[in-house]
Amino acid sequence: MIVASNISVVFDKYHKKSIISSTRAAQSAGVQHCKKHVITLATPIPSRDVVLNVAHNKEQLIDMITEELLDRIQGLRLPNNLVVTGKTDIPVEVRQGVRVERSDLRTNHEEADVIIPLQVVHSASKTRKNLKVISDDTDVFVLLAHYYHLCQLSAPLVMELTSPERTSVNIGDTVNKHQAIVPQLLAAHALT
Repeated sequence: MIVASNISVVFDKYHKKSIISSTRAAQSAGVQHCKKHVITLATPIPSRDVVLNVAHNKEQLIDMITEELLDRIQGLRLPNNLVVTGKTDIPVEVRQGVRVERSDLRTNHEEADVIIPLQVVHSASKTRKNLKVISDDTDVFVLLAHYYHLCQLSAPLVMELTSPERTSVNIGDTVNKHQAIVPQLLAAHALT
């Protein structure tokens, strides 16, 4: 039996002359062996370090994955809806094989770890179905807990970590168990 579900894939964005882009550039400046490459489907992908340490290379890889993913699923009448958040401010959804812009999910934020919780809140406010976020990022966890509490969400929400050695976290249960500290969690995380 095929279970119909919505799937969202979120990538970082790279805006020119933003604070985040400046920080990324400063971080990659110390990596001497990495340089800009032209990345296409027809060329071999450089090593992981070369791609992940140069914003230009990551941007190309994200664009390539995003377009290829959307192109491959477009026209297929699958039971799942796929929402892809790439370099543009408006995510694209493929629903029943047709591309649809999701203006309701518009954001100009650059960081995937901020975009993911915002999309979860949007989904959770519209459904009582189970939601799952696959991420190892502490920022994502803190923001999910913060918004779950702030927006008084009730949809079941689990954060599944990518490593099999780690356990999944039930965000709703965590928020309920730690109600006394959740309102201060965002500030405490920022300080640490």
